[in-house]
Amino acid sequence: MLPFIAGLLLRSAEGFVYTMLVYFGGIEPLGLFSGRNPAVPLTASAFTIVRWAACAPLGYVTAYRLSAICGCVPERPLFDVLTEDHAIRRSIAAQFWVKLFSLLALVPAVFFGITAYSLFVSGRGQGLPALHAAVLTVMSLGIWAALKLSLAAVPFLLVRYPGSPALRTVLYSLRFMSGRRSILLKLYLIFLPESLTAVAAPFAAARIKTAFALSIDIFTKEEDYLAGTDTDRGHRRTDRPAKLPRRKKGSFKTAPH
Repeated sequence: MLPFIAGLLLRSAEGFVYTMLVYFGGIEPLGLFSGRNPAVPLTASAFTIVRWAACAPLGYVTAYRLSAICGCVPERPLFDVLTEDHAIRRSIAAQFWVKLFSLLALVPAVFFGITAYSLFVSGRGQGLPALHAAVLTVMSLGIWAALKLSLAAVPFLLVRYPGSPALRTVLYSLRFMSGRRSILLKLYLIFLPESLTAVAAPFAAARIKTAFALSIDIFTKEEDYLAGTDTDRGHRRTDRPAKLPRRKKGSFKTAPH
């Protein structure tokens, strides 16, 4: 919950700054969306950088804490977690690549959505092209959602493999979650009724993250076994491999979950 709370506070502060620009800066409300006034994009860029600098390390600390609760990593003071293994730099860099990949994956959905709307309002004779564009929009959104589920493992993989660069960890997450995205989706569906209320939503989110951390530990042990680097031997792991595992040639595929 720490990244969510920090992000909420920073977005509230950003909204307050925009309000001050409207009331005291002589900017029309619609001018906040036009980008003509340089103060608006500068404010948005500054708060984006601050959010990344604050929320990314907090997300890393949260992932480490949840992994420690599940027995995946050793218990350590949170200050040591942040100051060792280049955690702050790696978490911010991973946040940048996650946001970039998510944005690029969303571009086709936006393009097809605008195209479908334009064809729909243009008049008669455009029904079939509009339908095709709408179908492509839904398919693009599905690809974007699958990518978001794959990238959800990035904070836990950063914790699990502290010696791997941020970009390589993000790319590894795409393969790592292949065939396993349904696990996270099922967790969301299981806790969906509980998360519909504002009071229970934080507890549901914590349970989802904890269950997902335990799932990540199981998946990483599978990858270590397939790569021939498994050293756990049925006991609780007390250390972390520095690098991402590489499967041996000819190794069998992970069993479906």
